[in-house]
Amino acid sequence: MSGRFDVLCLSPHLDDVALSMAATLREHVSRGQRVMVATLFSHAGARDAGAFLRKDYPLRRAEDEAACRMLGASVIHGALHDAPFRGTGYRDLPGLCFARNKRQATDQRKATALVQTLVKALRPRRVYAPLGVGEHIDHRLTHNAARALDHGQLWFYEDRPYAFVRHATALRLWALGMGEFEGQWLDEFEHSLRAAPMLAQMDPTQVQQCLKGFAMLAAAGSTGRRLAKPQVKRFAPKAAGFAQRVFECHASQVQGIVGGTGKYATLAAKYARQSGYTGYIERFWRLP
Repeated sequence: MSGRFDVLCLSPHLDDVALSMAATLREHVSRGQRVMVATLFSHAGARDAGAFLRKDYPLRRAEDEAACRMLGASVIHGALHDAPFRGTGYRDLPGLCFARNKRQATDQRKATALVQTLVKALRPRRVYAPLGVGEHIDHRLTHNAARALDHGQLWFYEDRPYAFVRHATALRLWALGMGEFEGQWLDEFEHSLRAAPMLAQMDPTQVQQCLKGFAMLAAAGSTGRRLAKPQVKRFAPKAAGFAQRVFECHASQVQGIVGGTGKYATLAAKYARQSGYTGYIERFWRLP
């Protein structure tokens, strides 16, 4: 970890950067820039957490290292405990997105301190962090930690696969007070969420709990909103295949996240079309 890095990319988990901004990081590397991917919540706790098996984490860290080798990036694992090992309420998707845990303030302090330490040590010229689309607690903790930085080149990437759900990014910006969310979008959002591969094996009751939580976010109005507009990075269609190969280094996660091998590029192409673009895109925000 010695020397200055041009780019520090903050990743909540052991696959998020590969999902969300593989083409952008590869572009930085192709320019001869040093890139560090720092995964904050990269370790299990002392107990098994059901579907989030403690024994899986060495494999997941090895997958993360393989993905970063393909990108040409360095990697560091922050050793914070993944959410399901911090509380039983975080062991399903509704809980991960909407549960309130009494330790949350402590978890935030730990994430913020880790990010501050990384920035001080690496002195990056640019920092990327998750926007927090989908409301996953670890994504929000990472987002908040980045927002606490005093850095002139801080960019937020939209979290995939959550961003593949129609209007999910708009809903996150709305929740942050930096965007608009039209009431009629909620039906499209709910239809798209129900069809998402990550919900395919979920209990219908949990799906309803997720929909209720997101509907409450959509209904939460606010005055004095500031509109944040994205920078859209456009790549040739073949970039989708590269991003897919990077993500599929995380073989243990592919089925649950995108529904199987070879599916990521199709989802990414559909998302680009819905956003009004051809080829492959990745989107980023500067926030006040």
